[in-house]
Amino acid sequence: MADIIQTPEAQSEEQDPVVTKSILWPVFLAMVALVASSVWCVWDEFYTRRPYKDYQNEWVATAKQAYGSKLAASQAEWTRVTSAPEYKALETAMRAAEAKVAPEVTRLATQMNSEVLPRIAALSQPVKVARSEAAAMTYRLEHARAHGHAQEAKHYEAELAALKA
Repeated sequence: MADIIQTPEAQSEEQDPVVTKSILWPVFLAMVALVASSVWCVWDEFYTRRPYKDYQNEWVATAKQAYGSKLAASQAEWTRVTSAPEYKALETAMRAAEAKVAPEVTRLATQMNSEVLPRIAALSQPVKVARSEAAAMTYRLEHARAHGHAQEAKHYEAELAALKA
């Protein structure tokens, strides 16, 4: 019989709204409000705040029309120039000159890849290290000067001078 009688504490735990009620509708309404505000933000951003978009689209259409009429004339001029005997003679001379110097270009490219680039790669790491050391020393020097540490500043100045030498 003692188990059937409930204390006020037990009754209040049973009436807890988190336990007894669903939060489906408040969450659903919040989601609907969020979606509606997102749709409104997108509409506001792209349609009401950008009146110049119409002008841009109008200009693009006008420019396409203007340049389209000039394109045919330009293509006709290009065809006329490329079919001229002087152009063909110059193009033939250019191809002959390219063929004549092709072995030298190949030799120089091979030399560049086998001799110069490895030297540059070998030098780049020490240069990076020296540069980073100089930057770190400069930072320490400026930090010492800013905080009034004259002895440290003199020490860092000497180290920086030695590093630059």
